[in-house]
Amino acid sequence: MIGVFKKIYIQLVTRLLALRYRTIAAVIRNLLAGKYLSGEGIEIGGLHNPLLLPSGLKVRYLDKMSSDELRRVYPELKNRRLVKVDVVDDGETLNTLADESLDFIIANHFLEHCRNPLRTVGRMYSSLKPGGTLFLTIPDKRYTFDSGRDVTPLEHLLEEYEHGADESYPEHVWDWVCKGLKLTGEAAERKAESLISNGGDGDMHVHCWDHAGIVEMALSFRNRMHLALEPELIYKNGNFETVVILRKDIEP
Repeated sequence: MIGVFKKIYIQLVTRLLALRYRTIAAVIRNLLAGKYLSGEGIEIGGLHNPLLLPSGLKVRYLDKMSSDELRRVYPELKNRRLVKVDVVDDGETLNTLADESLDFIIANHFLEHCRNPLRTVGRMYSSLKPGGTLFLTIPDKRYTFDSGRDVTPLEHLLEEYEHGADESYPEHVWDWVCKGLKLTGEAAERKAESLISNGGDGDMHVHCWDHAGIVEMALSFRNRMHLALEPELIYKNGNFETVVILRKDIEP
């Protein structure tokens, strides 16, 4: 009996510590936004956890569905306060946004859901004004349900950037289902077939990285993709995410 209580106690303490670290990380994220962002911009996928921005900034919230539709799709958020979606658009392609129209773009815990993350970054870059800021946070796979998966190699991302990601998508689905969700047998087959036929869902991490992989990818935006993005800050925020802040050159 003592062993059972000890196990429950350890689990409780672990969860409380994780919550504490995530709360501290969220505060740091908000402080960094206040330091590096200005003007008018968008946040992609803010849902119930948007950045808290200084009053002088103007932000619009972009998501793939309206606020009402998001509540229907995510019933687990029914008691949470969601941001009001101002722009309904695909965050991966940003089809409704004009080039060089934004002072900043925020995308927290979003890039791992993208089929072709480098193309998504390229589209974000096009939407930023010269001098605009891209604010990303990306989870470290080692501290999430992706811990059993391999880091997505940079060369693989560049291959998808150049030639498209449709061909490799089923491979990522199976990796997510078997190593992320840890499903096996018929359950894995049903889930994988559903994700492939429906084009994924909002929970799936198509790609995953550790801190070193995130740093390598962030530097590749300029060095390999030749985007005029200057790294302002790459910060390991606690044990579960990396904050990446990049500034678009005024004179590319």
